[in-house]
Amino acid sequence: MTRNRTRAYPVATLLDLPPELCAIICDLVDRYALRQLSRVSKSFRDQAQRLLFQDVDLRGKSSGGVSSWTRALTRNPKLGGHLRRLALGSDEISHAGDDAAKIARALQKCPNLKQLVVGSPFGDTMAERHTWIIDQGTFRLTHFTNGHFSHSFLHSFWNKQTSIRMLSLLRAFDTYSGFPCRDDQLPNLVALEVPTTKWLPTSPRPLQRIQIRIEKHWAERDFARLGLFAATLTTVNLCQPSFYDVGRTVEQIAEAVPNLRHLGLTERLPTADELRYRDFVFPLSTQPAPRLEPPRFKCLETLVLYMYHIHHLVDQRHNRLHPMSEPASVAALFMEMAPQLTEVVVGAYEEDIHGERHEKTYKVMRCRESGRLTEEFGFQYDFAAVSRFEDV
Repeated sequence: MTRNRTRAYPVATLLDLPPELCAIICDLVDRYALRQLSRVSKSFRDQAQRLLFQDVDLRGKSSGGVSSWTRALTRNPKLGGHLRRLALGSDEISHAGDDAAKIARALQKCPNLKQLVVGSPFGDTMAERHTWIIDQGTFRLTHFTNGHFSHSFLHSFWNKQTSIRMLSLLRAFDTYSGFPCRDDQLPNLVALEVPTTKWLPTSPRPLQRIQIRIEKHWAERDFARLGLFAATLTTVNLCQPSFYDVGRTVEQIAEAVPNLRHLGLTERLPTADELRYRDFVFPLSTQPAPRLEPPRFKCLETLVLYMYHIHHLVDQRHNRLHPMSEPASVAALFMEMAPQLTEVVVGAYEEDIHGERHEKTYKVMRCRESGRLTEEFGFQYDFAAVSRFEDV
């Protein structure tokens, strides 16, 4: 008589997963889950930290939060090699305090950093001169947004960062007025964001994308200056509090850049504080619809139109009103007016009986081959997602 024997196999757990599987799992979860997974095993910790330290946003963090991040890089310098994008708030680096010194030392351990955002573009604080905080690293940026440092004190930084392709200069209160770089600096620059046309370069550059984000009504709007870059410019986005004459604005842009392929126009949605003090709100207006058909725009393919102070657009060809509260009607107007368009995105908002604002967007795409239209409806103001500015 024989006795049946069973062999006991060890039970596999999460602790036994190879690093390759840990990496796949970490790629599928959010940041909260990554922090939890980092406590499971060494393999999970290594893979979670790889993702957690790729994109770090320290804006609005307490001093303890900044210290925790800089201390982690000091203890494990390998973490700095994971960093690709970093956002720093003005409060964290103001006055060259202890946090600023810690950040400067931490940045020296981040050789692979590609995208750096510093400060807030809408802050009223004075521009800082302590550029040493970002000027000592070995990284080579491709994207740089400066809302904190005085541009006139960044000459050494511009000389080092020759790989920058996207530059955002949003210190409207900086005493330096004008484009801060010499012609031989930033040779690879193709995308530029400025708070006024006065800050555009005064000599030709091979710029492909320009975004003008106007926050003050007195800011200069000389769109003829766009003509300096007409040979290479494909994208223009204009963001401002309101459009007094959107038709004239589009006409000026078309005269400067007739071969434009993408045009984005947006009015910034007012905040609750701006509505409370009434210094931002303008009466709703009715304006002529801007003309987009050839020969005004020969190559225009996409249009983004977010309007919050225009009540109706008037199609002067047929003397017909198109309410902005019906974005599908507005998009159809431009699709019919300009047959070269392949995509139109329209955003607007309406107020309910309680005074609450509800955003809504409409996107229509036209197939080049068949002419078939595809529609998408949305309910969120997200100009960055459709402006195509940072896709460089």
